[in-house]
Amino acid sequence: MAKNILITYEDKTLTQFINCSGITEELKSGNGISQNVYAYGYSKTNEEIRFRIGGVLNKDNIGIRGSNYSKDDTGKIVSFGYDIEEDFKSNNWLFNVSVDCEVSRIVDDGGFNYTVFTFDNANIYDKDKVEIDYLSNSSGRKIREFTVSVADQSIPGKQFQIKNVGESVDKIFSVRKVISKYNDLYPSDTLNEYKDPSSNSVFVSSNSLPN
Repeated sequence: MAKNILITYEDKTLTQFINCSGITEELKSGNGISQNVYAYGYSKTNEEIRFRIGGVLNKDNIGIRGSNYSKDDTGKIVSFGYDIEEDFKSNNWLFNVSVDCEVSRIVDDGGFNYTVFTFDNANIYDKDKVEIDYLSNSSGRKIREFTVSVADQSIPGKQFQIKNVGESVDKIFSVRKVISKYNDLYPSDTLNEYKDPSSNSVFVSSNSLPN
């Protein structure tokens, strides 16, 4: 986008803003959006300084207390939310989430076919569409979309294959799963899940029947 634009909307769903106005140019996949709110302060010269806050915790709910900390020590937050590794109600969903991931390595399978490994779980499944930012020594850097293959024995979410690229892939900068849509219209599978700790209930959000 050439510049920031202010868009207003009347209502929203989990994945859509409804009855938008103020759109003066095309919005492309990957454009960032944020609320038109900010915090501010003043410098020593009385100049206003603005900055955006992405999110704020109302209160902490730390289940495990740390040790060997002293006043004014700096701590590192590893993650937010709940540990769901052993929660069968929260596992085994196909999450339709678009995440940028860095590539750990590429394997040349021959015939311009490549197996790609990512450091983190990219939520990429068989026949998903993936946007890849890569460099080919023959034609330069580009971003292309591929329909990927995931073998049954692959590392879940971290390994996939792209076929018939048509040129060498010498370096991959990042991969991003493209949001899956039923009939090219409606986001499919699971979008997110939420846990009510008071009742141990899990709520799943989806625009269709979860896979």
